Amino acid sequence: MMNGVASAGRALSWLRSAARALAAAVDRSASLLLAAFLAVLVAATAVLADRAPLWNDELFTYYIGGLPTAGDVWSELATGVEQTPFSFYLVTQAALEVLGKAPLAMRVPEILGFALMSICVFHFVARRSSPVYGFVAILFPLVTTAYGYAYEARAYALVLGFSAAALLCWQWATEGGPHRRLAALGIALSLAAAVGSHYYAVLMLVPLLVGEAGRSLSRRRIDWVVVGSFSGALVPLLLFSPLIQAAQGYSTTFWARPTWNSAVRFYLNLLLDRTLLAAAGLIFVVIFTFTVLRSSSRSSDRQRPFVRPPDHELLALGTLVLLPFFGVLLGKLVTGGFTGRYALSAVIGVTVLVALTAWWADREAPIVGVSLMVVLTVLAGLRFSTRYDQATRDEKEQIQALQFLEQHSRAGLPIVISSPHDFFELSHRAAEEGGPRLLYLADPALAVKYLQTDAVDLGVLGLEDIAPLRVEPYRSFVASHSRFLLYGEHGAWDWVTSALRAQGADVRVAARNPLDGDVLVEVRRR
Repeated sequence: MMNGVASAGRALSWLRSAARALAAAVDRSASLLLAAFLAVLVAATAVLADRAPLWNDELFTYYIGGLPTAGDVWSELATGVEQTPFSFYLVTQAALEVLGKAPLAMRVPEILGFALMSICVFHFVARRSSPVYGFVAILFPLVTTAYGYAYEARAYALVLGFSAAALLCWQWATEGGPHRRLAALGIALSLAAAVGSHYYAVLMLVPLLVGEAGRSLSRRRIDWVVVGSFSGALVPLLLFSPLIQAAQGYSTTFWARPTWNSAVRFYLNLLLDRTLLAAAGLIFVVIFTFTVLRSSSRSSDRQRPFVRPPDHELLALGTLVLLPFFGVLLGKLVTGGFTGRYALSAVIGVTVLVALTAWWADREAPIVGVSLMVVLTVLAGLRFSTRYDQATRDEKEQIQALQFLEQHSRAGLPIVISSPHDFFELSHRAAEEGGPRLLYLADPALAVKYLQTDAVDLGVLGLEDIAPLRVEPYRSFVASHSRFLLYGEHGAWDWVTSALRAQGADVRVAARNPLDGDVLVEVRRR
């Protein structure tokens, strides 16, 4: 028994020494390591951005952002076809003009936005603990599905970056000092940039207001400089109010209705994926082992004094974690729509709290912090490999689908794509690389009947004038064509197959794509 305790004590002593040595090395080279991390992050994300094919939502960015002038962009958004702010498209337009019309070029702003978030959470956490835990904070998002938005040409990574910048500037402003007003200006500009990227970024006001309210109560006075800086979030809403009004009336039924279940699913879908569950399991093992070793040894090591972060910061971070619920409330009361990625900034709150919890646990030596750095680095590498394989597979499936359809287009029958998402993506690749002429049959009323939303059909119709899309009304096309081919998985977003069957059309399988199993059917109108 005594031998076991002695062995545990020696093991714990070795762990302490190793963790302290590594943490000291990290502290000494924090700036260099941060620069190296950012270089690797940007390079690795650029590889994924160059590999992954554009998907449905990104094609909205591509075609609207590729319009010749800012006036053209405003006019297109004024139709209500897209609900993303005008300033986001100006950034995309600039990237396309400077870097060329390639997927990587269009995704550069998002890569930089994610890098900005990494810098800000590092400094926010390191300011309250040490660089080791700052690196835990920048590694943690890489093993969540939030990292997928780092190379997606939509606004979400920009929102992450600007929201984290607003949080860091708020931390600086509340500490006082000679640069307090400059930090407050940083809050205003960061919030304006976040909301100017996506309107739902206005949710970032909630945790900042809650945290500042707690600070005001403890100080017994309001810091009007800081509170006034929050008004920066309102500037884009005022500037783009005509576009917001146009977007509100565009779709009679939005595709993602706000429900409290959607807030719960945020944590399940965006945070608790397989990689993060594996990370959580390994982290639990590390903490449990450390706790057992510490309790079984009689170490004379003194615990370092723990300086808890200010209460107003913890209050803001806790509220930030709950952002999806505030997003659902906003959807129910104002917008009529909500999906989890609209509240993606909650990941920042989770990230910072995980890092600060590790700092709190490491009272004697940075064993948990160093272990988390190692575990999260390995898992981030595995995550990158998985994402690269998925991007390769997605591109292969698109190419194979077009080749499959090209073979069957020789029969001379029109080829209709059943899913609007598949149609948008395949039509884009066919236009870029050459391929068969593909059709989509649109009917917003029937889409509502079978899918309970007309948003996607209206989106395809709205982009028909600026994108190489061949869209025809469902009813007139079916009435004038006794035979045609229909391709797709005939599942989600496919209301056409249901409508044809309801009308008594003869639908027979003509061929099956051997790669992904999608079915080509021949439709004969009776």
